Amino acid sequence: MPVRNPVAVGAAALLVVAVLVVVTFHVADLASVLTNRSYQAAFREAAGLNGGDDVRIAGVQVGRVTGVALDRDEVRVDFRVDRDTSLGSATRASIRIGTVFGQKYLALVPDGSGRLTRIPVEHTSSPYDLAEAVTGLGETLGAIDPAQLATAFGALSDAFATTPAAVQGSVRGLSKLSAAIAARDSQLRQLLARSRSVSGVLAGRDADFAQLVTDGTLLLREVTARKDALTGLLTSTNALGTQLAAMIGENRAQLAPALAGVRRVVQLLQHNQGALEASLKLLGPYVRAFTDASGNGPWIDTYVDGLLPGLGSAR
Repeated sequence: MPVRNPVAVGAAALLVVAVLVVVTFHVADLASVLTNRSYQAAFREAAGLNGGDDVRIAGVQVGRVTGVALDRDEVRVDFRVDRDTSLGSATRASIRIGTVFGQKYLALVPDGSGRLTRIPVEHTSSPYDLAEAVTGLGETLGAIDPAQLATAFGALSDAFATTPAAVQGSVRGLSKLSAAIAARDSQLRQLLARSRSVSGVLAGRDADFAQLVTDGTLLLREVTARKDALTGLLTSTNALGTQLAAMIGENRAQLAPALAGVRRVVQLLQHNQGALEASLKLLGPYVRAFTDASGNGPWIDTYVDGLLPGLGSAR
């Protein structure tokens, strides 16, 4: 039967192929949608949390962060967790540091009853980021003029000249502190600049350091396994030595004459070592000639001179 509209059939075939390709490349996402539940959490700041970071409960991974976005004056964190994980209405969330190199993860503390879809900002908290604190300190100190600060503290000291001794001592201490900071201004700026550089390098090599820690863990695990194997070997060797000692102790009466005979044989061989070496030297040509004579077949091939007079040599 002829096809009435081949263009429509071709378009339908292409559509089916495109759907199959999309399903093939997104089968993992489809499985995630079917096996996980989606939730949201509101934070005052993202604190370096990114999409793809872990979601953990009591240190156990139960899901992934799917997105981090600004929602008016809050940060909305979208995440998925296993469908069998129950999150009550009083569940709390916090952004925590997973490694010393700044890797973050979303920590959940399930609590309460009922079903939860969004964790409010009152039930969330963000970590204290040391790298950001050092960067902020450097920027703040960079905006301060040390000379003006020293002048201000000097004027403050003059103004409190007629105050009690305790107050004057405090002001003088602040003045000396500002003078010391002003004297070390270039060194402090250089230190803070290098601190920012180090924190940036560590942040850029976070994956490398994490892999290094993982490899170190595997190495320690292998060393521990080999240690157990060596311990077993030493234990078996110790048991074998104990059994040999017991066997020798039980058969000492039979072994003593045999060892004495072996000792006499060794002494005899040592005494006749020169004669044995000479015998071996003399035996060598004979063995070589015998091998040549019997190596051509199942007979001995030799040469006898003068066996039959008048006929010459015979074989």
